[in-house]
Amino acid sequence: MPNLESIRKLILNNKLKEAGSTLDGILKLNKNDDEAWYLRGVVSLKLNNHDYAQECFEHAIANKEKPEYYKISGMAHLEVFELEDAANEFQKATELDKKDPDNYFFIAVCYILMDNPLARNFIEKAYLRDKKKTKELLLKFYSNFIEKDHTIPKKMKIEIFDKLNKMN
Repeated sequence: MPNLESIRKLILNNKLKEAGSTLDGILKLNKNDDEAWYLRGVVSLKLNNHDYAQECFEHAIANKEKPEYYKISGMAHLEVFELEDAANEFQKATELDKKDPDNYFFIAVCYILMDNPLARNFIEKAYLRDKKKTKELLLKFYSNFIEKDHTIPKKMKIEIFDKLNKMN
């Protein structure tokens, strides 16, 4: 029987159907394998089967609570703009790992998209945990969302970009 490391390699090599069927076989033998459920969720997410991905992440979490399980569940919710669910999952991840700036950053993203002023607090929390990583995440957010948004005036985009680049 293949081990989970070989399945991770299949996922990295984009052999998703093979990884999925191998994981299905593992899960038939052991329904309590949290890591296999997590990886099955990752495969489903990459195949854009968001509902089954969430179901898999729920199984993983039911078997063992790990911050990365909540984080990926939050990412899956965020992908389909289930913003409150995503924020809740990222919040649970922060409760298990208070040091990871990603979770705070993604809570902030959810709040930005919900037009919630608490977004700033979570950006600050992320920044306090890792300034460099938070700046990288903000620059990616800028290039993926703000820069491409035609409703934002060019002058405002330049101001935002300049502020991001001045962050230490």
